[in-house]
Amino acid sequence: MKKDDRVFLLHIWDAILQIEQYVDHVGATKFLQTRLLQDGVVRQLEIIEEASRNLTDTIRLQYPDVPWQQIIGLRNRIAHAYFLVNYELVWEIVQNNLPNLKAQIGEILNGFAEGDVNDGGGSGAG
Repeated sequence: MKKDDRVFLLHIWDAILQIEQYVDHVGATKFLQTRLLQDGVVRQLEIIEEASRNLTDTIRLQYPDVPWQQIIGLRNRIAHAYFLVNYELVWEIVQNNLPNLKAQIGEILNGFAEGDVNDGGGSGAG
């Protein structure tokens, strides 16, 4: 079955936008004190991780500047156990890594719109 990379990229894009909405006008202190915000952001990061895992090798090789392996290993970085999440690290990722990832995913999606990107069909890892 052919994977549709564009669909997975749109899931990543939507999750990034959702995180931005969650943390808009929120500082680190409020984020670290608000369980609902934490849970929402972590859930969207899980979506980003899973969608990245489902991308074909073709798209990952086409865009080697995107830190795909780091994204796929995100859960291992932020969680020390099933229930122990490092929310300080989550905040750092949202503030320091998400803007760049948003720009990269936006460029890839623009490539799909312009027909410059392979639309999948390769073998995915995962």
